[in-house]
Amino acid sequence: LGPTITVSWTVVGIIQHLSGTINGSSVTPKAFNTSQTPSQTFYNVKNGERYLITVTAYSNGFTSTEFTDTIRTTSTQPNPPVINACNNQDLYENHMNLRWKEPQVPNGDISHYTIYMSSSATRTINTDSSTEVQRIDNLLPQRQYCFQMETINDAVSPQSNRSPKSYPPVCCSTRAGGNS
Repeated sequence: LGPTITVSWTVVGIIQHLSGTINGSSVTPKAFNTSQTPSQTFYNVKNGERYLITVTAYSNGFTSTEFTDTIRTTSTQPNPPVINACNNQDLYENHMNLRWKEPQVPNGDISHYTIYMSSSATRTINTDSSTEVQRIDNLLPQRQYCFQMETINDAVSPQSNRSPKSYPPVCCSTRAGGNS
């Protein structure tokens, strides 16, 4: 079982029963009805996710206004992105495009990715969180470049907000240099 969320609230007046729902594909239960203590525990929540919870009270044939709130679980260390490809389609260009897929959830809110590029000199490139392709410029012809990446998210601790580097490194070569 994954982490849990327990929601409790104070009831004012006489309530016959309460009902509610929570979103999220893995969460159990999805809906509840209780006439007992005004609290509900939800199981199998994921770290770094937002859940929308709704609660309605019923008494003597009357229905309360639906109460809705969003609960955010704590972000944990993200997984690294998966590098799909690095390619240089043009025979004479000194750049290539690095493409990746965002990491598997749970990973919290991604703030950015860090690309580590090795050749004769190591270069580090920070991207934004919404892109899954980065153009790498100023490359030398007929050289091999290897790439690894990290995901940085909104986890509180600086030690836990950075994924391990993607492994193994993905390597690509630039083509012949010089324009004819």
